[in-house]
Amino acid sequence: LAVLSIGIGAYRNADIRLSLPAKDARDFAAALRLQRGRLYGEVDSIVLTDQDATRPRIEQELERLVASVGPDDLAFVFLAGHGVSTTAGNYFFLPWESDPETVRSTGVPESTIRSALSRIRGKVLLFVDTCHAGSAIGSFVTANRDLARLGNDLASSENGIVVFASSTGRQLSEENDAWGNGAFTRAVVDGLRGKADLQKTGRVTFKSLDLYVSDAVSRLTDGRQTPVTISPIGVPDFAVARSGNI
Repeated sequence: LAVLSIGIGAYRNADIRLSLPAKDARDFAAALRLQRGRLYGEVDSIVLTDQDATRPRIEQELERLVASVGPDDLAFVFLAGHGVSTTAGNYFFLPWESDPETVRSTGVPESTIRSALSRIRGKVLLFVDTCHAGSAIGSFVTANRDLARLGNDLASSENGIVVFASSTGRQLSEENDAWGNGAFTRAVVDGLRGKADLQKTGRVTFKSLDLYVSDAVSRLTDGRQTPVTISPIGVPDFAVARSGNI
């Protein structure tokens, strides 16, 4: 398993800072490192948070996945922070140095994400916890719609990527110190650690994780946030973690 986990809250632009994405990224990677010697022989994880998550470094690590992940491997990519869209309808993930005013030159464009993930030879799962509230972010509705479009593109038959998105439509992705994470990440981490083994089979599959995350996020947010999972048509369910006392 290869993990690239990115979380940005302490943006250089103080107006758009968030509280929990860096912790979200660390917790996501930690949950998967527990799978070393269980479902996976090895777990190779890279965690980029805050000032380390610059556009050049993010693009470098995406290309590292392309080069290192073999056809029998899995790759998990996690993005937490801000996602915005331009007037042309292009989705950008905001790295540490970016802000909405310079997104075209400093953001990580959807084309970069799509190009890298589609060239990875193994199975790929993308987890996106973006479109949070921020005083300088006013385009979360459009950003969510364009993220959904990107998700559908990635999950197309020629790409075959499973995409877990934190919210859709006119919803914000909520974070709360009481949960210790954003609602979506809290549910994903708990699911990977065994709570998504709904049938008590000893394994968590991507479809059981989808069911668990949808229910858990709805409960945490009193129905205000609805995660969306987009998977390729015809791709059979497969295990992503082993459950048990881990």
